[in-house]
Amino acid sequence: MKFREEVFAKICTFVTVFILFAIVIFEAISLQGARRDAAETKEQAQSVQESLQKMIDVNAGLQEKNDELAAFQKEWSPYAAFLESKEVLTLRYDLFSRPDLIPQQVKDALNRVLDEREGRTEPSETSLSKEEKKEREKEEKETEEEVPPRELKLTFSNPDGEDIFLPLSIGVGDEEACLVYTAAFEKEYDAVVELVFEIAFEKQRSVVARDENGKINWTCVAFNLGEGWQGFVPEQTGEETE
Repeated sequence: MKFREEVFAKICTFVTVFILFAIVIFEAISLQGARRDAAETKEQAQSVQESLQKMIDVNAGLQEKNDELAAFQKEWSPYAAFLESKEVLTLRYDLFSRPDLIPQQVKDALNRVLDEREGRTEPSETSLSKEEKKEREKEEKETEEEVPPRELKLTFSNPDGEDIFLPLSIGVGDEEACLVYTAAFEKEYDAVVELVFEIAFEKQRSVVARDENGKINWTCVAFNLGEGWQGFVPEQTGEETE
């Protein structure tokens, strides 16, 4: 009987130890899982916090941009164009389909800017003596065939996005003209020219003035090559005065 009791006691002890060992292993696994879940939760919380901070920064940027646009609208609203949307589309299409409206004077000015950019600017004639002028003319004739003239291809098509067309009122009351701000682009030489055109009306804002061929009359009144606005001087058709 005593042997059986000892065996039974050992068995109970073994079972008890096994159960305790299983409990310890289970607790260890549970603790490890809890730590892993805590780490994942912490990482998720950091990720959510970073995303939230990004959203806050984006919202702040959008709010700042909205404030700038609101200020721009407030500043320029008195100059808002009085044209209807249909008329704006008509004028926009007509202007953008006629790059030949860009005056030659603007192209000549752009050529001078490009010459300066490429280091091809020469001394002004006023600073040269008669001998130097003659020598310069001789050199120009000799190199005229070697250096072909720069052919500028200005277009109203914006390579970086939406084309620019902004009609502006030129005052208050019954104006008979409207200004249009736009920009022309020379893609090959990466150049931009800001332009202001004027269109006239025949009947108090209702009919746009056209020429004998039925085309809208556009008049370039100013341009900017990045060095400040310059008024457009029409080419003289008569005899030039010295």
